[in-house]
Amino acid sequence: MPPTLPSPPSGGPESDIENASARYNDGAPGPGTGFVDELRSTSTRIRTMPLVTRLFSWASALGVVTLVALLYDRLPELLPVTRWSSAPRSLLLALRVPSINLMSLVLIEALSRALLRSSPQADAQGVATALFLTIGMKALLEGAELFLLPTRSPLIPWALVAAVVGGVGVAVARGRRIFLGPARQTIHFDRVEKLVAAFAIASLVALQLAPAF
Repeated sequence: MPPTLPSPPSGGPESDIENASARYNDGAPGPGTGFVDELRSTSTRIRTMPLVTRLFSWASALGVVTLVALLYDRLPELLPVTRWSSAPRSLLLALRVPSINLMSLVLIEALSRALLRSSPQADAQGVATALFLTIGMKALLEGAELFLLPTRSPLIPWALVAAVVGGVGVAVARGRRIFLGPARQTIHFDRVEKLVAAFAIASLVALQLAPAF
């Protein structure tokens, strides 16, 4: 008779794998599940960041536009056209800068949707988060500056520069692998996003040129 081979010990690698698989299928915590849960939690936080900053940006931009429309009669008789010139108050002039922020947000919305379909996902989410946060802060600061008139705060212009330069700088840094590498080929706009982006760009050009007419 051929010799009988001894069975593998119950505590061998095969048994460990089977036990770990059973614990996973049963929902019981096994070795390393704390690390996996942490990764899942981090991934969830990363995915929610563009949503949080998107809500903040839209609330800021729409809130300022609404306040300007409601409190228009409380604004001073002269409103700034640029940092160095002013003109008599008009609804178009009062809503011009808040509307620029709103249209910038529409453009970023179309861009972010195209970016979030590209890879690497973490970089795309970082770019979207930075851009949304930049527009939200810009809308709040310029809204505060408008409602403080005729008093001009020397700190707000510097805060605006820091917010815009810092936000755009972070977006460029996070997006360099997307925009400068092979991943840029994964960026594509669908038909609706192209129409929205074209509308936003045309509106921004019109709003920038409005004081000349």
